[in-house]
Amino acid sequence: MRMWIGEVGDDGKLIGTPDQMADWQTDKTVVKRGSHARALQMICVTRSQRMLARNDGNAMSTASHQRVFANERGHDNAVGMEVDVAWG
Repeated sequence: MRMWIGEVGDDGKLIGTPDQMADWQTDKTVVKRGSHARALQMICVTRSQRMLARNDGNAMSTASHQRVFANERGHDNAVGMEVDVAWG
């Protein structure tokens, strides 16, 4: 989600060039329901916050794979991977 601030003239047209004030990414959405209303709450973070966030996702490793698929030994033969690759 990007937000710009600009000046609008009396005729409703843009004056000059708007300035970009924010460049966010959606982090989490929550639907709130009431008896006669619904609302969507969006929690946003900056791109730099997203980039610096710790990646705690699942990794392509034997231990992570066996947590989902017990007794599956397919990743035991994967050699040469120095860094686990996060995929979820």
